[in-house]
Amino acid sequence: RVENPMGILGVWISYFFIKLTFGYSSFILPLIAITWGIWFFTHKEFEAISRLSGYLVGVVVLSSITVGGAQIFRYGIENTTYHFSGMIGGLIAGMFYDFLGGIGMIIILLALWLVLFRGYFGFSFYTPIKGLIDQFKQKQVEKNLVTEQKQVENEKRLHTQNLISKIDQQRKVDENISELGEELDSQETVESDSLNDIELGEVVEKDFNSKETPIEEEPFEEIPMDSISDETNGEVERILSESENNENIKVDEEIVEKEVNYDETQDKTPKKEYLLPSAELLTNPVNIENAGMSRDELVERANFLQQSLETFGVMGKVVNVSPGPVITLFEVEPAEGVRVNKFVALSDDLARVMEASRVRVIAPIPGKSSVGIEIPNLNPDMVYFKSIINSEKFASAESKLAIAVGKTTSGEIATLDLSKMPHLLIAGTTGSGKSVCMNTILASILYSATPDEVKFVIIDP
Repeated sequence: RVENPMGILGVWISYFFIKLTFGYSSFILPLIAITWGIWFFTHKEFEAISRLSGYLVGVVVLSSITVGGAQIFRYGIENTTYHFSGMIGGLIAGMFYDFLGGIGMIIILLALWLVLFRGYFGFSFYTPIKGLIDQFKQKQVEKNLVTEQKQVENEKRLHTQNLISKIDQQRKVDENISELGEELDSQETVESDSLNDIELGEVVEKDFNSKETPIEEEPFEEIPMDSISDETNGEVERILSESENNENIKVDEEIVEKEVNYDETQDKTPKKEYLLPSAELLTNPVNIENAGMSRDELVERANFLQQSLETFGVMGKVVNVSPGPVITLFEVEPAEGVRVNKFVALSDDLARVMEASRVRVIAPIPGKSSVGIEIPNLNPDMVYFKSIINSEKFASAESKLAIAVGKTTSGEIATLDLSKMPHLLIAGTTGSGKSVCMNTILASILYSATPDEVKFVIIDP
């Protein structure tokens, strides 16, 4: 007699899953049911729950096939009853064994298990191999660098040795030259001393190289006085003629250019009158149907926001709604004891519930005790540059650096004076409008000032 805590229904269910399908690995199936039960009550991420369930089913099937293959190896394919693996798992294992053999079945099962774990846990089998390859390449690079460094050091050492040898050779040459110079100076000194002792009509003997060499006696030649006077007169005439020629040479004075002020000589007035661009060059605003929301729609959206906050456990009351062309600001008064940071933590959840691309939480609004929640409109209105240029606020601006920024959350025209900003930093996420803001700044100045009043220096545009 077969007994089961669930009676005959439990017997049939256990017989179906254990005997006919996947054997004892079917005990994993209740875990899948528990997982879906948790999701039903907690509303966790559906994608994560479905992904986990799929991998658990894969574990059940692969476990059954693996157990069936083990039974085939243990008892043989003819004597296997598939008691532990179930009928489906055992038949699949038998098919693998018939077509691939024992080794082929083991390889296929190992590959399937690796794919299953790789898909769920996300680890890569190639990463360790790639790491080893990168380490090997890094070591090769370091080895090559060390080799190149040694070669460079050897070349530097050889170069230094060559320089030292050349310097030593040059020093020796300089020493030899200095010694020769000293010898020549000493010889000249001796000769000059001996010449001072020579008198006309006398014969002087001099010792050269420790050897007495007699100086031959030469007869003294008398020079006629007439020839001396002629030579002297000729030299005097030559000097006088040179001085007369020098006096006849004409020397021009150095030219010194006169400096003037360039700015005073140039005409700085515009060559022609500059006309500011017309607003007709801009695109005309287009009214979008059903762009704004009625009062009833705003009240309904405010009530839905309040209910959503209560669902997440944050109590508060919407006290004011400020609709704008693109976003709508909801002012929420937190209940007693509710912290402001709870609103900030719910920005992503509110975006999902309100079906918005993003939700910005101002916690709190400056000067108020309420929290601001900015939600994009379902049908946002387009803000055109021409509507800002034609506004009275921009037209009456006295500054040449007035900027047409756009519209506030309440739809009011917003302008700024760039001259009051020593620095301006434009930052934002992708698609938030940084480039549009830059184009608006440049176009606003072009519509207010002439090239003589404002000039641009744009670096790396």
